[in-house]
This record gives sequence, structure tokens and C-alpha cells, in this order.
Amino acid sequence: MYEIFIGTIISKKDVTGKGMLTVCPKKKDVKNKDNWRSVKYVSFYGGGEHAGAGFVPETNTDILYARAKNDTGVHYYYLGSVWDKEVDLVQGPAAVRQDKDHNLGGEKFVALSPHDAEDGADNEQSMSYGITTPLGHHMLMRDNRTDKEDNKGAIFGSARGHGLTLDDSTRTQKVNLHSKDQGATLKLTDFESENDTIGPEGAELHAIGNNIIESSEGELTLRVTDGRNINISNFSTGSHKSVPGAFAPPGMFGSETGNVIIESDTGNIVIRNHGNGVFIDCIGGQSFAGGTGASFQVRSNNKIHLYSDNGIDLKSAGDINISGRTVRIQSNISEGGTVELNPFTDSTLLDALIGIRKTNVEIDYEYFFGVFPFFMDDIWLMNYTSGPNLDGRL
Repeated sequence: MYEIFIGTIISKKDVTGKGMLTVCPKKKDVKNKDNWRSVKYVSFYGGGEHAGAGFVPETNTDILYARAKNDTGVHYYYLGSVWDKEVDLVQGPAAVRQDKDHNLGGEKFVALSPHDAEDGADNEQSMSYGITTPLGHHMLMRDNRTDKEDNKGAIFGSARGHGLTLDDSTRTQKVNLHSKDQGATLKLTDFESENDTIGPEGAELHAIGNNIIESSEGELTLRVTDGRNINISNFSTGSHKSVPGAFAPPGMFGSETGNVIIESDTGNIVIRNHGNGVFIDCIGGQSFAGGTGASFQVRSNNKIHLYSDNGIDLKSAGDINISGRTVRIQSNISEGGTVELNPFTDSTLLDALIGIRKTNVEIDYEYFFGVFPFFMDDIWLMNYTSGPNLDGRL
């Protein structure tokens, strides 16, 4: 190869389809088209008919180009781009990482790179590799490290701000797939991650707006194989529901927020437990806007069935009302059963037959704080037993 030149790209339009750049040599009159040269683009990788890499330099950038000794024609070949800090560092905001620390980088380090606005912040040398397109799409691979810490990984992002971060940093170690402004993210942590919220080998799917998980034609399974708990919570404050009019009754638009709905159109809803039991707790006897305190209600257009092998206990601090077209109470006479009304002169003696089962959380709460966490009134003390659920009444 001989005669290496430096020039400025006048145009990257390739009307012939032969991979040509229009270049004007340095110190030549750009307005005089006789000075222009056709320079053939050269890629660092060619993969045949169906593969290859193309990073054609942009208009107004400086390049090196040359002629080859054994080329029978008068052709110029692109060698590489001459990086100019004053030109190549001009980036739109979309090309800058969302978590960019503006205190890093700067004039005290080596010249910053066009693909990474923070390059040179560690050990005053370039340790990142990548590309940023004119619209702001970017790919960045970082090997940044010092004696004390590191910032390793790969970042892929679009001009609008959507991106994928593969974080290999020693402390964080995670994968983060996110939308613009981090409004919707999927985070995956590594075995050695120190993420306080997710923990090691964890995952978090987060969205500021709606979050939908749907299976169109298969099953949807939520399972803990040998871990801890499954928690489904709705802590909505109601701040995003519709605002009722001035004459609307209290509690309007309560259907829009704070609810948990489990629904099946054609099949069953089955709650099955092989452990400590099934508990439905309505906590809070105080009234709220548009209603009374929390209560437990079972409704059916057909029948309600209650079956038990070992008895059914009913106790209330208030009245128990039973109403029906016909009310039948039948004991098992063949086994000596009876129907007893007020069997004790002391009504509290019936409590000796009624026990209240505690959830596992309540058992732990009692152990650490020494109190029964659900019913605090003394009327229920005889129904509780301290410790695990070993009471024969249960």
C-alpha cells in the first residue's frame, strides 16, 4: 500500500451501490468537484453473501484513505476514521446513559470517547468499547476497573431511551431490561449480587403503569418450589381513582382501586391447604368512607355448604342470627347426640369447647411480642392457647 491521504467525507450517498464515499483531500477546495475522490468503503469483517459488518463513516468526518500497489485501477480504499474531539463528542441527550454521573469524566481525564461519555474516568485511560449512531442508538461494552472497584458490563440502548444493561460489576451483578425513563423494568440479579431489594439470584418485574402477565392458550403457573412465601398485596391509597362529583355519596369509585379480584368463568376456584389451615381475616372494625368496618361475607345464587369431620365452631361478640324458610337442627340420635340450648349456667364454660387457630405469622408474632395479634379483647382469651396449634379444640 502506498500514498496514504487524509480527507473529509463530502457525502456517503452511494448511488452506484458499490460502497463508495465521496471525499475531498485536506487543503483542497471543497467547492471544486474536480478535487473530489471516490473512496471505496472497507469493512473490518466480511462474511460472504449473508453476513458482514458495516460502520460507514458520517459526512463531514475526517478519514484516512490510500491506494494499493497491486491494484490495476486507480482506486482509493478507506482505512479508518480520524477521531476529532470537537466533532465526535457532540451527542444528543438520548445517546447519554440514563444513570450517567456528570461528575465523572471531563477535561482532567484523557480525551473522552464518542461512544461513552464517561470513558477515561477510571485510571485515566480508555477501557470501554462501542458505538453511538447519529440518532443516538448505542452499544457500549465496559471493562472499567481500578484497584478498589469496577464498573464492568454491556449496555445496549435505543435513541428513545429503551435499553438492556448487562451489569458484571462485582457489587451489583444484574440484568436490567428497561423502557424509556426506567418506567418499566425487568431486573435479574446474579448469585453474588448485593442488591438489597431483590437479593441474589432474584428477579423483579416493575411497571409504573399496567403490568399484565397473560397466557392465551396454555397454563399460567405461580410456584415456590423450596423457598419462602407467595405474597399478593394491594396497598393502593385511592389517589388514582376518579374524583366523584360534589353531590356523589361517600365511597364512590371504590371499584377502581384497592381491590383484589380472583375470577373464573367456567371452572372452579380451588383453595387447598395441607398445612396449618386456610385463614380469611377481615381486619379493622372501624368505619370508612361509604361503608362500615371490614366484614366477611359469603354469597351464592345456589347453596352454601359447610362440611367438617371434626366439628364446626361459631362464636361472636355480637348477635348470631339464623333466618330461613325452614330452620332445621338435627343431632345424630343414633350415636346419642342431642340438641342443647344454654347447656351451662355460666356462658363462658362453652369457651372450653371452642378454640381459635393461629396463622404461622401470628405464632411467630406471639413468640416475639407476647400477645395475640388478631382478637385483642379479653372475651377471646379462653379461646386462645399459647404457642403452636396443639390445642385439642383445634
